[in-house]
Parts: sequence; structure tokens; C-alpha cells
Amino acid sequence: MQVQGTGDCGNVQPSKKKAVARHALSIIVLAGALCGGAPVPAVFAGPGDLDPTFGVGGKVVSDFSAAGADIDSANGVAIQTDGKILVVGYTYDSGTIPTQHFMVARYNTEGGLDAGFGVGGLVQSDPGFPGVFYDVAVQGDGKIVAAGTIQTTPLTTGARIIVARYHSNGTQDLSFGSGGFVVTSAGSSGTGGSAIAIQPDSKIVVAGNTGLALNGLNFALARYNTDGSLDTLFDGDGIVTTDIGGSGDVALDLALQADGKIVAVGRSYDLAHFPNAILAVVRYNSDGSLDTTFDGDGKVTTTIGSSIDTANAVAIQGDGRIVAAGSRINAGNGAPDMVVLRYLTTGGLDTSFGGTGIVITPFPTFQSATNDVVIQSSGKIVVGGFATGEPGPASGNDFALARYNSDGTLDATFGTAGLVTTPFGAPALGRDDFGNALVMQADGKLVLVGDSKTFSGDTDVALARYSGETVVTNQPPVANAGPDQVVMCSSSAGAAVMLNGAGSSDPDGDALSYAWTGPFAEGGGAVAGAGPIVTLALGASTVSLVVNDGQVDSAADDVLITVGVAVSGLKPPLDMLVPAGGIVTFPDKAFRQGRTLPLKLELSCGGMPLVDVVNKPRIVRLERMGSPLDIDTLDLDAGAANDSGLVFRLSDSQWVYNLSSRDLLTGTYVVIIRLPDGTDHQAGFVLK
Repeated sequence: MQVQGTGDCGNVQPSKKKAVARHALSIIVLAGALCGGAPVPAVFAGPGDLDPTFGVGGKVVSDFSAAGADIDSANGVAIQTDGKILVVGYTYDSGTIPTQHFMVARYNTEGGLDAGFGVGGLVQSDPGFPGVFYDVAVQGDGKIVAAGTIQTTPLTTGARIIVARYHSNGTQDLSFGSGGFVVTSAGSSGTGGSAIAIQPDSKIVVAGNTGLALNGLNFALARYNTDGSLDTLFDGDGIVTTDIGGSGDVALDLALQADGKIVAVGRSYDLAHFPNAILAVVRYNSDGSLDTTFDGDGKVTTTIGSSIDTANAVAIQGDGRIVAAGSRINAGNGAPDMVVLRYLTTGGLDTSFGGTGIVITPFPTFQSATNDVVIQSSGKIVVGGFATGEPGPASGNDFALARYNSDGTLDATFGTAGLVTTPFGAPALGRDDFGNALVMQADGKLVLVGDSKTFSGDTDVALARYSGETVVTNQPPVANAGPDQVVMCSSSAGAAVMLNGAGSSDPDGDALSYAWTGPFAEGGGAVAGAGPIVTLALGASTVSLVVNDGQVDSAADDVLITVGVAVSGLKPPLDMLVPAGGIVTFPDKAFRQGRTLPLKLELSCGGMPLVDVVNKPRIVRLERMGSPLDIDTLDLDAGAANDSGLVFRLSDSQWVYNLSSRDLLTGTYVVIIRLPDGTDHQAGFVLK
């Protein structure tokens, strides 16, 4: 059954939620109350508002188990390239024979389960032992990879990291590991997986913890090849363990930097602070070794309060600074508060964030905690988790979001003074909604997933989608190299030509840079600017323009520029450039068949005779009464007066061709002459 938002539960208020037991494997059934009544759509007016195009009023609840007091929980979320939403976690059916399954579900963009995935949108996997998926990622080929913890035997030491891969339709990918699963032990006292990331080279990185007999729990990272085998280039065996405090070190999330380094965050119960926990951040090189440029040894611990401090999530800003989010215990009421920290790339706290690098956000009710974090394109930071919906510990928890400006202040344009809470049921003792994972869609909308615990004792998968920010997708600029040009030469070298890219534009109004390429000497054939001047040789040249708006190049636009020569004195008279369907006017005087016809013309550039050219004038076509003749078989050369073949010779600043008519029949003729600039001119004569 799927319930998509119910009753007046659709109201959005400032809020709170729980993250401390996010990664516990044990199953705890919590009671709550399901809100009834007619759906009330949310107003979708600004950032932080529920998206009414998703589910009912922006919310979706899915009950995957038949019995009443069952548990269906979502711990991880990812967005496919087609916009569909993947959630992972587990299902627990408390029937006659209690069963627990690894769970993957897929939702369409409007919130309905995708019938093309698994069975009705749901995949329940049973690799032989119970467990939980905590995170999910999508490969470049569309395959789905989930990671978590599987509880093998014996119960005290049998926990292992599990990684599973599925085809895009939800079927198990049997080419991965054994039957689509890989189970990894990284220590002698149990191991667990909490987070997953896929590198650009498609290798899979999983973070979690391992139990070692002498050192308690340690951070653990495992890297897998695309077939599921451990990558031996990663610390020699594919597994890295890191002791931070000597007692209970648990990695709860990881992120990949652009340079290939890996950042893992979590908590550490070190001996100096035991039984309290401190927040831990560790950075690794791409080969698995600790990055000693990060605080000297690759490890940073931060004490916020006097109790339990933990980082449940991490994200990397565009400038490389590291944002960690989680919770600290409030000494006043003993309940958790949301906490966000920002570190410099060297490992020190970034004091430009909240003054100390640490921002604590107690919700105005009772408790709150952060389970995930995303960085928006504007640089604003959004955290998702839970918060108590009403003042006092007796109130249930709600999905919760908070958005911060880049300096750590709450963003007043988001929700109510930067905070948002979303209940899935009416306020009641035992009703709890926990947001466990947050993701940002390509359009900027935010999807928070987790679970909703009702008064009846049933726990269901819950999703909410919010307006995040208007994502302005950069539109590529448009190059316009201007209209084709015909310019007259100034010398035998050609002409100086001003290029004209002023017609280029950018739909977003961004400033443009201009890159021209062509057969000119300036800049080795590449110049910049909207209207540069270049030198082009005689004839037709193609020049290309590409503009850039600071982010992307435009498609190239070409302009054809012809550098022409001035022509005069053509005898028989020059009538015109060869036009399409043009009419040639012939001279009145006719020549006797067999005579030599002197074809003469004068060429000039800038008023000076053009006498030094590479491409001399030549005859390229001869027609008799509209029918072309094969000039290669005719003897048109009147003798030694010509240079060779059909090419004119220079004589006293005139270009001359003595055309013999001895092989020609009587009639009307048109002769086509190609000039040094590549243009064709024509003359007409009559033989009698």
C-alpha cells in the first residue's frame, strides 16, 4: 500500500528529527499516529515549501509489509539521470515467521512507484542473512549499487559490509561479485558499511567501520573494482582501517574530492573523552594512504560539547572546503541539536563560517539532528534530518531541513527563518518521522527520505520533496560571424578586413569572449575580439567564430570573405559576373571564323595595376549557343603569344590571351574567365 500525504499533515512548520541511531542494525518498533482526512495541498511559493507536484501535497508514504506492526525504512537516496528517485533501506515483516529484507525502491518523478522496477517498484533482496542498506549510488551505465551491513553468524562478530548491484530494471547483476552481492569483512569483531561513492573510473568506495579485537571499532574503507573484486591498488588489499581514538571509531559518510582524495566523517570514542564521543574527519589519498597535508596526519577531531558529537554527513564545496553535518548533545536538555562545521582544505576549522567554523542550530522545540547535507549551486548549504515537531520531549519528530548562507547564518528566505519541519502525522506521543537522507535534483528541488512511524506501530518509507532553489541552467551562447563580405584588394597580398562578431549573443546575458580562426597570418591564424582586423589573400576565405560565455563554447559560425580585384578593359567587352540565369549582351561586331581574338583585361588593387599574382587569369569554360565545349580538346592557343594552355600572359600591365578560333564553328560564344580572386567573369563574341 502507498499513502501519498494525508489530511492536515501537509502543513509545513519549523521542525526537528533524530540521527543518533541512524546506523544501528537492530530493529526497534516505535508507535505513532496516522493523520486522517482529506488531502491538503501545500502552497509552493518559495524555497523550503513542499512540492505539490510530488505525491499528495509534496509527500509520499509507502507501506511495503503486510502486517500491521512492521518496519519499512529508507536510509539512502539517489536520483537517476531520468529524474527517477531511488531509495534503499530494509523491510521487516513481523508475521508468523519474522523476515527482514534488503530493500530498493524506485519512484517516478511525480512520486508514484515505478512499475517497471522490480515488482511494482520494489526489490526485496535476501542474500541469506538479514541486513540493512544505508546508501545507494548510480553508475554511469545506469546500474544501481547499494551498500550497507549484513548480519552473518555468529551475531557478536558476524556483521559484514555488503555491496549489491542491480540492473536498471531492478534485477540482480550477476556479473558483480557472487550472484550480484559482495560481502567483505575488514576485522575480527564485525564490520559494517554506511556510505558509498562511485569514482570517475567507476571503482566503488564504501565507508563504515570494523571491529578489531585490541582496538575496538575503527574507520574502515573498502574499494572495489567494477566486477566486485577488492581493488589491490587501494592500500594493497582493497581495505583501509584507521584508528582515531582507540575505542569506537565509526565512519558514517564519505565524499570524493575533485582531485581523487577521499573524505570520511563520523565519530570517535577516544580514551581522553570516553564515554563521550568527538566528531572525526579523515582524508585519504586515492591509494588509501592517509593524506598528511590534512592536519599533518590526515585526521582531525573536533570537540563541540561535553557529550556525544558526531558527523553523519559530508559534502565538498566547489572551492574544496569540507562541510560536515551531524549533531551534538545539548547540555541543557540532554537532547541533540543540529550542527554544521566547515573545514579548510588543510584541515583547520574555517572561521569565516559562523565565526568559529562550527554552527549549532537548536530548533525552537526540543531536539534536532542532521543526517545529510548538500551544497546548492549558489553555495548555500542545506542539511536534512529530524526535529521535534512541538515543544517538549513528548512530541513526535518530523522531517527537518535547514539552509545556511555561505557564512553560516541561517538563510531567512528558506522556510521559516531558515528552518522547515514536515510532519507525516498529527502530533501525538509515539508518532515519529525521521529524515535519513537528502539529495538535490538537477532542477534544484530537494528530496528528503526516511521513515514515518505511526501510532499503530507500523513504520513506513517516507519521502518529501521541497522547492530548493531555481537552478539556472546555463544556455550556450550563439556565435554570429556576420554576413558574407566582398572587399576589394589593396595590394597583391590581399586586403585588411575587419571581422564582425557584434551579432553574437548569449541567452543568459553573460559577457562573451571571441575566438576567430582562419587563413590569416595574424596570431598564427587565431585572433580574439569582437571586431579584429586581419589580412586575407586574394580570393574566397572561410573564417570561423566561436564565442564563450565563461562556461561553454558556442557552435562555430562561418563567414565567407572574398577579396576581389578591380577589372577593366576586357575586350571583347566585359558584360557581368556570371549570374544564375543571367543574360549576356553580345557586341554588334562579329569576328570571321578562323581569326585570332585578342582577349584583354586590366586588373588593379588600390588603384595600382595588379601584375604579380600567384593565380593568373585563365579560361575555364567556353560555350557555343549555350552548350559547353570540351576546351581541353580544342586548340585555342594562338601560339607563342600565350604563356601556356588557357592562362593569360602579362603585357604592358594588361593580361592578354590570344584565342584561336580555327577549331570553332560559326555561332555565338560565351567565354568564362577566372580571375586571381576566384571570381568568374564572362565575355561574348560572334563568329561568322
